[in-house]
Amino acid sequence: MPILLKRHHYEVFSSIFKCQREARRDIRWKELQNALCAVGFVASKPGKGSKRTFLSTGPWARVPLCVHKPKNNVFCGRAQDGLRVLLAARYGWCRSTFSTEA
Repeated sequence: MPILLKRHHYEVFSSIFKCQREARRDIRWKELQNALCAVGFVASKPGKGSKRTFLSTGPWARVPLCVHKPKNNVFCGRAQDGLRVLLAARYGWCRSTFSTEA
């Protein structure tokens, strides 16, 4: 059963998982943070540095997701590829996991 998201949150995951050919775009850090919160993560900043931890509150609560905040606040394609691999390995998420609300 897919996770239903609002359109702007779906666009973030669509870019990460390359749901459509034209979907890949640079994602602002705040957009990524809001999209992860929309699927059940709670953001926290443990200590100093750029590392941000997202604790899962959803049914897939396993290991916390650690992401480094980019210096320019833009999550580029290369960083999205790394996050995609992480989300697929830890939570089993793929393109078909997400759907937009009708």
